[in-house]
Amino acid sequence: MNGQGEAGQGASRTGRLTAKDSRATQHMTANLLKDERHFVLEQLTVDAAHTVMLAEQGILTPDQSHLLVAALRKGKELAAAGTFPLDPEGDSLLPQAINFYVAEAGSDAGGRLHTGRSRIDAIAAVNRLFARNQLMRVHRSLRSLMEVVLDLAGKHHGDIMPGWSHLQHAQPWVLGHYFLKTFSVLARHAERVRECYARTNRSALGGAALVGSGWALDRRRVADLLGHDGLVYNSMDAGLFTSDWVIEYNAVLAMLMNDIGRSASDLFIWHTWEFGLAELDDGFCSTSTLMPQKKNAGSAEYLRGCAGSAVGWFASAAAVSRSATTIDCDIHYSPDLLVHPAKTTWHCLELLSGIYSTTNFKTATMKDRAGVHWSTASGLADSIVKETGITFRDAHRTVATLVRNSLAEETRPSDVTGEHLNRAARETIGRSLDLETAWVKAQLDPERFVETRVTEGSVNPAEIEKQILMAQDALAENNGWAETQQGRIDHAGHELERSLDQIAAGKS
Repeated sequence: MNGQGEAGQGASRTGRLTAKDSRATQHMTANLLKDERHFVLEQLTVDAAHTVMLAEQGILTPDQSHLLVAALRKGKELAAAGTFPLDPEGDSLLPQAINFYVAEAGSDAGGRLHTGRSRIDAIAAVNRLFARNQLMRVHRSLRSLMEVVLDLAGKHHGDIMPGWSHLQHAQPWVLGHYFLKTFSVLARHAERVRECYARTNRSALGGAALVGSGWALDRRRVADLLGHDGLVYNSMDAGLFTSDWVIEYNAVLAMLMNDIGRSASDLFIWHTWEFGLAELDDGFCSTSTLMPQKKNAGSAEYLRGCAGSAVGWFASAAAVSRSATTIDCDIHYSPDLLVHPAKTTWHCLELLSGIYSTTNFKTATMKDRAGVHWSTASGLADSIVKETGITFRDAHRTVATLVRNSLAEETRPSDVTGEHLNRAARETIGRSLDLETAWVKAQLDPERFVETRVTEGSVNPAEIEKQILMAQDALAENNGWAETQQGRIDHAGHELERSLDQIAAGKS
């Protein structure tokens, strides 16, 4: 059958409303539909689950169900090929999907698919399914990045490097410890994605417009067919009246993007000639159209830019979710709140994985610079307290004086003697510490500094090994969670297809 007449105009307009103003088509509906194209497969999946439930509840006759299943399956084939018919001069996605069913199955069968539903709960159902799937994709890309970072932590578990605070040399660090820090941050983001998924992966269908439906709908059957973890139970909460989960979705992704930007900023700085601690692979760099010597960390700059724009995602989602007692149609007219953040996030996660796995980390340079600018001074102060019994305050003042004098005299840490320290002590606390040169040099050695860190989570080699084991456990836990959730989704998909097969075969 063709899609003319009522189907072509949209049943939602031909009753209460008459002609559509072309300005609305050009400036609102067409733009909305442009973003909603991303939701076609989810729309068809939601419609299929609703059809199965209506058939099983006896709300649809076998003939009507059979015709609808054929239309749904044709729609799915077209969607997979990217050719599902969407008219930019028509309405938004849901009415156009119904028009398609009417065109394919006839007005009697196609017009019954929407029984027991409203645009309000139907759109919320599609949005939740789309967001659920996007969170799974983000989690997959996040786990891939975690694997790369953990591999780098193991590879560089003993490579000493400078550590900074306020971008000044602070204390010797270990490159593997840096990557373990990065892993810990990513693991928390994975936890947030999982928690957001749990609140997103709930079934909205059956809430109808506001107060529930007069039809004997089986909401839990639909939830199971869609692989949801449960219901959004309250009928008003199930629709577009509440959108806290959309705000959370954007907040979680924006926070993740912020830390992607922070990691990219470190690489951006380390790649410079002045730092010279890392060199990004040519494939992730750009050059200048004028200056032939340039090798810019273009991919790191791109990530920083994306992370900066992501700050607005939460604010945008919150701004369009301000209604208290009426429907938040602002969310319906802002589907990009679900599309762009997820797409940008998983793309940037995969880009950062590629950068990390191909970057040349210059560990020899890192080691050379770890102790050249007094980064072990705090270790010397601690050792003075343990060796002489003076207060840390006095030891701190003494070492600060030693550093000041040495900088003025252009004496490097490797050239400091016991007399340099004793002279600084006499200037500061009025007496010599009587400490030998060999002892002082030992306290200023970066490798010894690292080995003397004893607290949990420190850069001590044994603690780094422990953190690697903890990270392996965290990665395994996230992989297990993803496998369980994907299995649930796959099982639901198989059950949905099996149910459609039964209807197509004329079985109850």
